[in-house]
Amino acid sequence: MNKKFKKICSMVLTLAITAASAINMSVSADSTSVPIDSFFTYINPPSFFSGFTIVDDKDIMQIYDDAEYKILCDQYGTLYRADPILSYAKFILSEDVNYEDVNERVNEIFKEFYPDDYLYISSEGMSRTELIDYVSSYSQPIIRSETVDGVTTYTVSIASRRPISNLNDKRLTTAKKYSKAFMKKLNEEKLISAFYDFGEVYEFAQCSGSWVSYPLEVNIELVNNYIDQHNINCTIKKGDDYYQLEFKEGTKMAEKLLTAVGIYETTSIKPIFGHSVLYLAYDVDLYGKNSLEEISDVTNSKEVKITGDANGDGELNIRDAAFIAIACAKGQYEYIPEWADYNEDGQRNIRDAAAIAIYLASR
Repeated sequence: MNKKFKKICSMVLTLAITAASAINMSVSADSTSVPIDSFFTYINPPSFFSGFTIVDDKDIMQIYDDAEYKILCDQYGTLYRADPILSYAKFILSEDVNYEDVNERVNEIFKEFYPDDYLYISSEGMSRTELIDYVSSYSQPIIRSETVDGVTTYTVSIASRRPISNLNDKRLTTAKKYSKAFMKKLNEEKLISAFYDFGEVYEFAQCSGSWVSYPLEVNIELVNNYIDQHNINCTIKKGDDYYQLEFKEGTKMAEKLLTAVGIYETTSIKPIFGHSVLYLAYDVDLYGKNSLEEISDVTNSKEVKITGDANGDGELNIRDAAFIAIACAKGQYEYIPEWADYNEDGQRNIRDAAAIAIYLASR
């Protein structure tokens, strides 16, 4: 038995096991739908953010590398910080569908795109440190739901063990690879009214205190000259480890930040802008960004389909074979799109899954 044949047999066997498991798989609302912590609230942006302006802080308040945070200022000079939540996506159930009627189907679609092994990474070649880091951070995606005032919101979480703070995190890049296709599938079956992708909702916090410091090795005279030239009412105090700007009592945080930004732009001396935060809300739709609206034109237009791309993620891979096998095992042939007829016999069945597996093994 040659290696190629063994590979084909292995892929087909995997499909068979997947399909068999699907027949016995049941996803109930009780086991997968858990309430979101009621401490956090969802804020309607038009009523709360209308008087806010975005402040360009020149990354002075940056905490994580690549973090696309925003600093906002209200009319009173109070600063607010909004950090994108990279660890999960959210979508809202359509008003004309009943939660009890569609919840099982929503969970089925979720499993099609985020199966238990979707983030599997081979440990071959990993150092001990890399392996420990992977094991400690990996967590299986979880879907949960919450219904408030008749509106059901689903959350897909991909980082229950360790939060994601970097746009290049493997968990995030892998999850986003399938999120648009997942969204399109939910939309095609008219299950959702809005979809917020990973990073499209924010943590929102008030900056409740701030201080501006500089390391002792900087040329503090340049900073002092800027303060004198701009008549800024503050003094420089030297401590054991830092120089610190001491502003008069009652100085707004926005004024402190603008001073720090001005010094940085003039002298290229970057300060340490420390700030404490008071979290006000989670899941803030800060700019009304909704991925579902962005793809509406694409969804309703005539797209060039990839033959065999059953799950609609724009690629032909083993997931498409598994998608077809699961649908066939459940007798849900209506969920298999026309372009999934890979062997072009005019039918959509398990033969197409096998044909895809054979093709992939032969490459």
